[in-house]
Amino acid sequence: VNRPVIIFMHPGAWFSGNNEVDDMVALATSSAKMGYVAVSLTYRLGYNIFSSYSATRAAHRGVQDASAAIRYLREYYLNYGIDYNKIFIWGSSAGAFNGILLSHMEEVGILT
Repeated sequence: VNRPVIIFMHPGAWFSGNNEVDDMVALATSSAKMGYVAVSLTYRLGYNIFSSYSATRAAHRGVQDASAAIRYLREYYLNYGIDYNKIFIWGSSAGAFNGILLSHMEEVGILT
């Protein structure tokens, strides 16, 4: 059975957090019980409030990591029994921004 995938991305303002944040784990577990393949993704951090460019760099790295996760899942979709065309991102705070930025960047052709 090819099941849809939800990639959960944690909050933390690109400064803190990881894939074991309680709310993301709870959402992933609930989604898996409903038949989704749930992925809780840790993305690179690196925001430094004393740096004028680190927020942009950290956000871009989060988008790159989400894009890499999608490419991985699409490459190995048969191994995981997932639907190649039904991969979704669910994020909280910075994780949500990663998903929004990724969808926009793919739409305008910045990422492949």
